[in-house]
Amino acid sequence: LTGQPFPDKRITAQRTNPVSQKGRDLYIPQPNLGAPGALTNNLGFAHDYPNDLYKGDWLFLRIDHNLSSKNSLYGRFTQRKTPYVLSGGLPGFEWTRTRDHQQTVISDTHIFTPTLVNTFHFGWAPDKIVDGEEVDGRTPRNADEVVRAIGLQGVNRRNLSTMGFPTINITGFTALDVTNGGVNADDHTFTYDEILTWVKGRHIWKFGAVLRKFSAYNSKIPNSNYGNFTFNGVMSGHAFADFLLGIPQNSTRLDPFTGRTQRAYELGLFVTDTFRISRRLSLDYGLRWEYFGSPTYDDGLQFNWDPATGNVVVAPGTLSAVSPLYPKTIKVVEGKVVPNPDKRNFLPRLGFAYRMRDNFVVRGGYGVFTYRVDYFDRVSGGGPFQIAETYVNSIVGGQPMFAFPNPFPTTLATATIPSQSVRGYPLETRDGTVHQFNL
Repeated sequence: LTGQPFPDKRITAQRTNPVSQKGRDLYIPQPNLGAPGALTNNLGFAHDYPNDLYKGDWLFLRIDHNLSSKNSLYGRFTQRKTPYVLSGGLPGFEWTRTRDHQQTVISDTHIFTPTLVNTFHFGWAPDKIVDGEEVDGRTPRNADEVVRAIGLQGVNRRNLSTMGFPTINITGFTALDVTNGGVNADDHTFTYDEILTWVKGRHIWKFGAVLRKFSAYNSKIPNSNYGNFTFNGVMSGHAFADFLLGIPQNSTRLDPFTGRTQRAYELGLFVTDTFRISRRLSLDYGLRWEYFGSPTYDDGLQFNWDPATGNVVVAPGTLSAVSPLYPKTIKVVEGKVVPNPDKRNFLPRLGFAYRMRDNFVVRGGYGVFTYRVDYFDRVSGGGPFQIAETYVNSIVGGQPMFAFPNPFPTTLATATIPSQSVRGYPLETRDGTVHQFNL
C-alpha cells in the first residue's frame, strides 16, 4: 500500500488476510505441499478413481406377448446407471457425478382383418445427470459451505447450495476451482408413432403419424455465483502475495438463473402406396409433411435481436426482468421472439422396381428429406436477463478500493460490464431439404 517492500520481503502474519488463509487451509490441509499447485502434475496418479466412470450398471428387459390371435405386444426397457468420482486440479478438489439414462419402448400390433393392420409405438427416453451428490462415500464440499467457512462476503446473495468453490485465479499457480454442481441435465424425449397398413387389390397403403416431444432441464449453479477473483501481482508485484493480502485485481459475481426448462416438439404425417402395376413393374409413391414447433423456455425469458433497428427484443411482459446492469446504450424492447415454424415441409417419395428378366431387375428411388434446424437452436435465454458484475481494483489514498472479506464496492456504478454479444435469428425460417436418389 506504501510502495515499499515488506521487511525481508516477507508478508507478516498480521497482514495475511484471514479469508485467504482459511481458503488455502480449507482445501490444502496436507502437510509439506508448499504453495498451491505443488502436486498438480502428479495428482492424477494419486487419485484413487479412473478419469471416467469407475463402474456401471446396465439393465435390459424385454417382453414379447400375444394378447390374442389378433393382438401382440412388444416391450423393451434399458437403463444405464453410472457414477463418477473425478479428480480436480488440486488435492481435496475432487467432484462427483451420477447419471441415470433410460430407454423404454412399447409396440402394439393389432390385426383388424387380414388386409388391415395397425401398429402403435410409444417411446420414452429420460436422461438425468447430477453433479455433486455423494458417490461411493465421497461427498464434495458445497460452495456455500466454503463461503461461510472462509468468511467471504458479497457473493451467493440468494443462498444457493451446490458443489463448487469460489474461483480463485493466481497467476503462475493452479486455480482454486471445483466443477460447479447441480442438475446438469434432466431431459425427456417422448415419441408416439402410429401406422395403419391397408391392402386393397394391387395396392398396399400406409397412413401414419409421428409426434415427438422434447424437454431439457438444467439447474447447475455457475461458480461465478460464489465469486471469481484474479490475483496477478499488480498490487504487490507478486501474484501469490496479492492473494495472501486478499487484494484481487478483478472481482466478478453473478446472480444466475436456476431451474430452467426448454421445450420443443415435431409432428410428421405421411401416406404411401405400393402399387403393383403388373407382374414386372411395381411403383412406390407417397408424401410426407413435417412440422417442427419452435422451442420455448417455460419461464418465457427469451430474447432475439432485430438487425433492422439494432434493438434487443425480449418476450412480451419480460422487460421488467432485464438486468439493471445491462448497458443503457443498447435499446431493449418487447416483441415477438418465438419464430414461426415452417409449414411448407411437403416431402415427396417415389420409387420403382422393374423386372426385365427373371434374373435382372432395375430399381430406382427418389426422396426429399428435411434438414431441420436443431431443436433448441432458436431459443436464447441469457442475454439481457443475466449479467455478470466485474470490478477492477486500484489503490486510492493508500487503500484498495475493495479487498477480502468483501471484495466488491458498495455501489454498482463502478461495475464494468463485459462486452455484450447478442445472437439473432429470423422469425420466418425455411427448413433445409436434402434430395436423395438412386438407381
